[in-house]
Amino acid sequence: MAEHASLTASPQPPIFLGMGFGVEEWGNTVAIQYPQSLVIVLTSSLNPIEKPNNLTFKDLRSFDEETFPENHFSHIYFNSHTATYDINEWQALIGKLVRVLKPGGICDFNLINLKESGGGTIMLFVKEGKRNLLKEEKKMDM
Repeated sequence: MAEHASLTASPQPPIFLGMGFGVEEWGNTVAIQYPQSLVIVLTSSLNPIEKPNNLTFKDLRSFDEETFPENHFSHIYFNSHTATYDINEWQALIGKLVRVLKPGGICDFNLINLKESGGGTIMLFVKEGKRNLLKEEKKMDM
């Protein structure tokens, strides 16, 4: 994972969230690279591996509105098949991710498109979610 200024600029250690399939290795790498951080990996395969103390595995199904507070994560990594969710589920999921991502945080999507059509819809939701978030922040500043 490349170093990003927003991960080292804050006096608080970064908090990472990894979601999806195959994110255990990503979580392990990040936990070693950022030993003062907290790394939480939500996955459907809770395979026990030797892991750093700052790495926690949780069941992917535990991610809902109450799981994490707003503006909690410095970096979110999401790895999935696009066919895993329908369009309404994508909208809901991206809304949840935007809610728990800190302002200025990083959200990486690694998506494997299993359908010929439908490519590009995910990024439209991300852009729209961020646009709505910026509108809300401007309203609060007034």
